[in-house]
Amino acid sequence: MIVQFDATLDDFVDVTMRSLARSKAAQSSRWRVLAVFSLFVALALFVVVPGGLIIRIGAALTAALANVVFSLATYKRSMEKRVRRICRDQNGTDGPVRIEVELSESGVRASQLGAHYIYDWSKVINIEEAEDAIFFYKSDGTLLAVRNRAFQSPAEKSEFIQLARRFTNAAAEH
Repeated sequence: MIVQFDATLDDFVDVTMRSLARSKAAQSSRWRVLAVFSLFVALALFVVVPGGLIIRIGAALTAALANVVFSLATYKRSMEKRVRRICRDQNGTDGPVRIEVELSESGVRASQLGAHYIYDWSKVINIEEAEDAIFFYKSDGTLLAVRNRAFQSPAEKSEFIQLARRFTNAAAEH
């Protein structure tokens, strides 16, 4: 079964953000950078704030805490802006980009921008039906999104999901 749709830049950003949210490496890196930067902010304030030891420690801790709060509050928006720039750069366009997805016994084949990817069913660990798409989560931490606009009808979408689950279950049995 083959479906196709035009992906927007927002679609690429959404898939990348979902992938990053699931990545232990990305989360670990995020917390490490936050901790190191907060430590530098605290150290800088400890050095430059005049007064006794208690005042300097208080200023350093307050600054570190403020940095953590600010970073957590702005992380998603700033990361989306960076991801958007990267996706635009990689795609060479703001979109739309034609995506073609084919389900067969051998795996999921996805094509976009002249590149073809084939994922063996044994690498698909979860198929999730969301409000706007079907997501294929793969064992390498990446995912493939098939947007609802790829389907002519709810029945076609349902058939697509059933076929994908049948192939995934068959691969798990072997």
